[in-house]
Amino acid sequence: MQTLKIALVQTGLVWENVEANLSHFEKLFEKIKVDIDLILLPEMFTTGFSMNPQKFAVESHSKGFEWMTLKANEHNCVVAGSMMVEDAGKFYNRLFYVFPDGKFIQYDKNHLFSMGGEHKSYSKGQASILVEVNGWKLKPLICYDLRFPETCRNNEEYDVLIFHANWPQRRIQHWDILLQARAIENLSYVVAVNRIGEDGNNINHNGSSQVIDPEGEILLISKDEDKILYANLEKDLLTSTREKFPFLLDK
Repeated sequence: MQTLKIALVQTGLVWENVEANLSHFEKLFEKIKVDIDLILLPEMFTTGFSMNPQKFAVESHSKGFEWMTLKANEHNCVVAGSMMVEDAGKFYNRLFYVFPDGKFIQYDKNHLFSMGGEHKSYSKGQASILVEVNGWKLKPLICYDLRFPETCRNNEEYDVLIFHANWPQRRIQHWDILLQARAIENLSYVVAVNRIGEDGNNINHNGSSQVIDPEGEILLISKDEDKILYANLEKDLLTSTREKFPFLLDK
């Protein structure tokens, strides 16, 4: 039986304060005492969902990536989260999956939240990625990507669809429903980590981080709590579900 062991870090973020956020996550990581394959952090975990990359992108990227690399090595697992970065004079909301040996895979958010002005501050990514961890194929995306099923479509035969988010409480019903839909329509596990607390724009977040199986059953969910959620995904369940109801063959 092939198991993927995941930790989802659902917590609040200090607005536009890289040092404070890294210090906070440092303390949270000290609580992780079990063997883990993958630790998931919220979107823009070093600053919150800020539209000020001119001020914070360089510090966010340099300190945030260095910290992720250190933690991946210390915990002998993949550490994943997004942060603002500057690259060739442009700014991106970039997701990193950092491996224990320092290697990494990156994804730039494809769908920018124009209603929040994200498209004015950041450049959009053009490509998707697959990440292999412990024999599992993962497709990671960022927050607003969830609303676009064509981006989430399981055309790469992935096993797990993952979302890193700063999704507001006032639209959390959409988040909950769409996550279940993505699991059902793609016959895959869905794992989603979201922040809690109020950001610098007085927008509240209540988490609702969750793990959903390939038939859309919610295996794990937490709202409002500052906590680390642990989940073990079983490959046997994924395989048996797809054999029992192989509708992806007809797509």
